[in-house]
Amino acid sequence: MNAPLDPQRWARVRHLVESALDLPEAAREGWLAEAEPDAGVRADAARLLEADRQVGAKLDLPPHLTPAPGDSAGSEGLSPGETLGTYVVDEELGRGGMGVVYRAWDTRLERWVALKVLSPAFPAGSEGRERLHREARAAARISHESVATVYALEEIEGQVFLVSELVAGDTLRTRLGGRPMPVREAIELVRQIAQGVAAAHALGVVHRDLKPENVLVTPSGRPKVVDFGIASVGDGGGLTRTGVVLGTPGYMSPEQVNGAPADARSDVFALGVLLYETIGGRAPFGAGASWSVVSAVLERDPAPLGGLVSGVPPSLEQVVMTCLAKAPAARYPSAASVAAALDAVAAQLTPARQDARSLEPGAGAAGTGRWWLRFHQLTASAVLALLMVPAWKLMSRLPRVPGRLLVMTLLVLAAGVGTARLHLWFTARDHDVDLEAEAARVGPIIRWGNRAFAVLLGAGGAAVADLAPELAAVCVSCAAGTLVAGEIIEPATLGRALGARRDRARRS
Repeated sequence: MNAPLDPQRWARVRHLVESALDLPEAAREGWLAEAEPDAGVRADAARLLEADRQVGAKLDLPPHLTPAPGDSAGSEGLSPGETLGTYVVDEELGRGGMGVVYRAWDTRLERWVALKVLSPAFPAGSEGRERLHREARAAARISHESVATVYALEEIEGQVFLVSELVAGDTLRTRLGGRPMPVREAIELVRQIAQGVAAAHALGVVHRDLKPENVLVTPSGRPKVVDFGIASVGDGGGLTRTGVVLGTPGYMSPEQVNGAPADARSDVFALGVLLYETIGGRAPFGAGASWSVVSAVLERDPAPLGGLVSGVPPSLEQVVMTCLAKAPAARYPSAASVAAALDAVAAQLTPARQDARSLEPGAGAAGTGRWWLRFHQLTASAVLALLMVPAWKLMSRLPRVPGRLLVMTLLVLAAGVGTARLHLWFTARDHDVDLEAEAARVGPIIRWGNRAFAVLLGAGGAAVADLAPELAAVCVSCAAGTLVAGEIIEPATLGRALGARRDRARRS
């Protein structure tokens, strides 16, 4: 079964799969034999049913993931302080079906490392043991800053374990948090991932399970590809048995779902999924291990990224869709080609935005508008802080409890409004940020906080008019000025900054 499928044939396969999913597993084979005379169509449907049942079941979880249901950190495995040769275990980082990952101290070389220990559930000579050996052979070939380094494969007293670089940081899944990344940041991140995968491809290694859980991101933003447990190595060896699908739904290429051999173009498909998800904030084919995800990978193209987020250039959309082509021949031939394509997009993106700011009609007005908005926000924040001086003097003129309560309330309002204004000030400095969206988000905080501050300061001044007329006049005047700044000057500066931006958008 090779993608893309003939539409009529695919319709028959899809009907068989969807009907068979309603039956008990034991009855599906016999039902398929009776329902479909074409042996090829039956075989296609059987492979997809097997994919729906088995896909992802043989994958190992990377470090930093929550232990699988039924597991607990202390149920089986190594305890803190326990030693394996020259390695002292510090803590468990994560566990999956095949292995358990620990943070450990290498007493010989005096450095922290990650130990991936074969789970006690896999006895000697099992597929899990061979996969650990295979991961070591695959990853040890690769030397690249975007791939976690494998130091050694050890076996001590029958315990097999992999020693690798301990990467500080979170998984890309955690870093994303279900939210899109800025376009340029996403391009740079996936470009670096593609470069690491390209280093693997150059040595004949195909990862076959690229996904956000298998990419760690350091605090500096450098991605590190991990978990080559089901990698295909160009030595002719392999662990995939006929009818068994290894991978993760939604990130596997159509040929992987079909049970066909995977090559570098399968990793290109996964890179396309990563690029789509980092920019769009969601996976292109859905999440989970359901038949709907598998069928989406085979059957449909994802929604255009431009419909999910703004600011996606057509050249970037083209890169994503080329990576996600159903037919391997229609994709980029390798991860190196993906990295080169993203380099080209990035090179076009930055100058275009700079030119738009400096050369297009209205660009100067937009820059001037943003400058006045920044000036207003910075000045208003400073003035708000200075207004705490007369507010503080009110405390000595009012009864003790009301006076303290008034001043504390004014202090909280000043801090909240000032923080929101400074956020808007920083936002207005970056021309790549959607200023209108940010202004809409923090605008209510500034507007209502400003009003409350002015009303309370004016009320406090009025309350001490008999005792301290000069102080009362200052407080009331400052309250009036605060209202004028918030209700008249603020909308004018924001409108000027956004108005030129809308004019440019209409012209383009």
